[in-house]
Amino acid sequence: MDDDDLIELRSLFLDECRENIDLLEQGLMRMGEGESDEDTLNEVFRAAHSIKGGGATFGFVPMSELTHHMETLLDAMRSGRRAVDETGVDLLLEGLDLVQSLLESAGGGDATADHEERAPLERRLVEAVESVAEPGGEVGGGDGDGDGDGDGGGDGGGNALEPPAPRPVRWTIEFRPSENFFVRGHDPLLLLTELHRIGTCSLVLDASTLPSPAELDPSRCHLIWHIDIETDVGHEGLRAVFNWVDQDCTVSIEPSGAAPTPVEIVGAGGSAEAAAAPAAPESADPSVPGTPVEPSTPPPSAKPPSAKPSSGKAPPAKSGAESASIRIPTEKIDHLIDLVGELVITQSMLSRVGECTGEIDVDELRERLTDLAHNTRDLQESVMQVRMLPLSSAFSRLPRLVRDLSRKLDKEVELKLEGGETELDKTVLERMIDPLVHLVRNSLDHGLESAAERQANGKGACGELVVAAWQESGSVNIRISDDGRGIDAGRVRAKALAQGMIGEQDDLSEEQIQQLIFAPGFSTAEEVSDVSGRGVGMDVVRRNIGDLGGRIRVKSEPGKGTIIDISLPLSLAILDGQLVSVSSQTFVIPILAIVETLEVRDTDVRQVPGMGTLMRFRGEYLPVTDVASAFSLPNERPGELIVVVETHGQRRGLTIDRVLGQQQVVIKALEKNYKPVEGIAGATIMSDGSVALILDPAAIGEDMAALKAA
Repeated sequence: MDDDDLIELRSLFLDECRENIDLLEQGLMRMGEGESDEDTLNEVFRAAHSIKGGGATFGFVPMSELTHHMETLLDAMRSGRRAVDETGVDLLLEGLDLVQSLLESAGGGDATADHEERAPLERRLVEAVESVAEPGGEVGGGDGDGDGDGDGGGDGGGNALEPPAPRPVRWTIEFRPSENFFVRGHDPLLLLTELHRIGTCSLVLDASTLPSPAELDPSRCHLIWHIDIETDVGHEGLRAVFNWVDQDCTVSIEPSGAAPTPVEIVGAGGSAEAAAAPAAPESADPSVPGTPVEPSTPPPSAKPPSAKPSSGKAPPAKSGAESASIRIPTEKIDHLIDLVGELVITQSMLSRVGECTGEIDVDELRERLTDLAHNTRDLQESVMQVRMLPLSSAFSRLPRLVRDLSRKLDKEVELKLEGGETELDKTVLERMIDPLVHLVRNSLDHGLESAAERQANGKGACGELVVAAWQESGSVNIRISDDGRGIDAGRVRAKALAQGMIGEQDDLSEEQIQQLIFAPGFSTAEEVSDVSGRGVGMDVVRRNIGDLGGRIRVKSEPGKGTIIDISLPLSLAILDGQLVSVSSQTFVIPILAIVETLEVRDTDVRQVPGMGTLMRFRGEYLPVTDVASAFSLPNERPGELIVVVETHGQRRGLTIDRVLGQQQVVIKALEKNYKPVEGIAGATIMSDGSVALILDPAAIGEDMAALKAA
């Protein structure tokens, strides 16, 4: 395997690792809420096992070792040896945060990056396994009060009639892993440890199938284990131990009359599970068939290589790092192939029409061209769907955020997520995660009140935070709403006055005052904390959403709550545009940026010394930019229309000649084909082959906005 292949496989592993971290966090959150059923525990265990196995394969030793200890604790919970409690879940979530941090370091190219907090966290995980807390009672037995509710620890308990315990039975097990057992990321030690837990066992390692050293492939398993065990779990209980690996091994379980000689097995956490018998002879040699050996934990870095770790479901990457790859459902690929096939057929038909030596059948030509247009449109939509990902992948991190932050703020919060199936372009989705987190944190910190304050105001003690999404026309809408204290317009205005953002004479509407929360440096927090107070979050939110071509709106009612609405384009590659004419040139204005289109004669437009052209619009004065003058186009007569646009929370007017209509356009970057042009976001090719420039309303009006601010 060359270096390029290894780099590609590592990249695949890192993507799958992020997916498994998502699965792990979602499962742990459900466990923390009391949902500790077998399916959830199995899903969480598999995710941790995949991270551990893949990490060891590709040399991410610190991450693999930490996940190994987490897996051991999960195995204790899954097997019922330890209760699934809040303390254990919190510890696993803490470990998951550190795994994610190690993953980010690994993604940056430092596979062996480590953190000083890993060692103490691993010790706490080991202690959590060793201090076994049995579900339904305290460790150590009954209270001895004679009521029969103990587990045998008291001298007066256990008077109630109970069925006799099943008698232990001896069994012989042959465990024969397949050659790709290690490649799949399986660890035989976990299976042997579980067998030791449920009974008294001895084992013999059969290495007779090992090839010669020259032919030995360390990624393949050539070993066989013969195990004698005395246990009361029965045949089904023994078979269940191997359920995890039943596709990658052959197991035979037969009754036996021979008494097993117990041996010490070192547990997955590195500590001895038991010491019921002498250790294996010093002369034990694993290369000699039939020699008893003591299994030990191989170092993660010594594990055989794995071409591809097992994967879970496919939510997109998280942890702040944008993934260069994307998982595509098979049905989308199949549909794409079908459409390409239809396109080839239509092209073949058109070629036949063009090759006709006689008179062309115009009707047939028109029919074939209609088919071509239909197939091309379907193909375009299908290709766009390949990049679409459900918002549930972004929503999945919110329950953990709300859980941790509500604890820190000592608030009771119920989070409701709606519309997670709504799809958004991968690039837009990844760039929306941080703004979404900012807004949720802000709602928790500033919006929702404490339980005491809510009850004093006649509300329930538990606040409600709803994050909903839905698709509408060519955009996706996201709404973050809470039933908290709302925005105090008077307090916001006073703070803006104190910070010099507005003057005493400025007469602002309620909506304008609420928009001030997005101003740079603005904050109503009395104290700066690690949650909020520095006035940078909301400014970043508005700018990021504006850079995506989206729009953000705030509605709030004091004492009732706040609603924040976000509109985003479905994709950054295709946009719905308004075609306009300026000095006989065609331009495109993104529809999401347009507020209203007005005739100049019906608008109060004035020249203000030092500020340029201003127009009065709904009680405020907006800067006006003449598009023809901005691009030095011949301007024989003034524009007849003004398009009011909004970007980054700022409105301005653009003077144009005519509106030509609406059209969905494919964005072509000028940087790749020409060079960056101020005020132009890109270009598109029209149906007649001409090029139309796509306006960037924010860049065109920057000078005017600066003049107004001065």
